Amino acid sequence: MLACTARTGYVEAPINRVEDWIDANLTGCISRADLARVAKLGTRTLSRAFLRRHGMGLMQYVRARRLHAVRRSLLQADADSTTVTEMALHYGFNHLSRFAAHYHRAFGELPSQTLNYSGPHSVMSLVG
Repeated sequence: MLACTARTGYVEAPINRVEDWIDANLTGCISRADLARVAKLGTRTLSRAFLRRHGMGLMQYVRARRLHAVRRSLLQADADSTTVTEMALHYGFNHLSRFAAHYHRAFGELPSQTLNYSGPHSVMSLVG
């Protein structure tokens, strides 16, 4: 168990640093080792801290952030000049069928539906 209460910020500051780093590097390769190096913590300690804060592991969090980035990009894209494949690959999703399944699970629609959506976009769909 993490001893966060004994030293305030012991795990909070590294997690914040890692979250910022992930958001700044969504289009690149991200590994657990990279995240541990950014946090200056061991991978197990960092993984437990992420599970505690977000209810998911490190790489699940990275995937969730990437999915939200793809969604934001698709909502802002011109459907005539943008493809779902190009957006998925840009954000590091190399297995397109798995990407589509994760996307559908997260947002309740296929990425192609998001790209072709012509109605007003809710602010909540951009949160993430």
